Amino acid sequence: MSGCPTLGVDCSFNIVMANSAIAVVCALSRGQTASPIAIALIHAESISSVEHCLHKLREAGRIMELPNCEPEEVVMDGSSSIYGACISVYGGFSAISCYFHVMKLAREAKTKADLPKSLWLEMKKDLALLNDSVSRTKWEKLAELLVKKWKEDKG
Repeated sequence: MSGCPTLGVDCSFNIVMANSAIAVVCALSRGQTASPIAIALIHAESISSVEHCLHKLREAGRIMELPNCEPEEVVMDGSSSIYGACISVYGGFSAISCYFHVMKLAREAKTKADLPKSLWLEMKKDLALLNDSVSRTKWEKLAELLVKKWKEDKG
């Protein structure tokens, strides 16, 4: 948690007959495997429950006198509860969608747009290339090129 500018926040749901959820917070150091730093049993995937978990994590960092515990980036799915809780606790940060959820949204958009299979396969290849980026700078450049390519060539 200390000195790690990127956190991952996610929740499961429908645990124990839909009466609780599990929140997980991971440190996402570049080039390394995600390191879980908090697992919490919460009432529901709601802003207030996730917010409470994040406040307790922040308080633990303060008590242990850990420096630099405020994230610059948070990787999350499209959950408004997680996003709302992170905004409430951390204020300004960059929200990043994880690869799994990017692909899920892309598949949904492909279906709505009735995208031909050949274009979908090409787009999937481009999105996979983004996922393989080894640095933020490389990712940003590839993302810029991807948007330019699809606006110009397919647009």
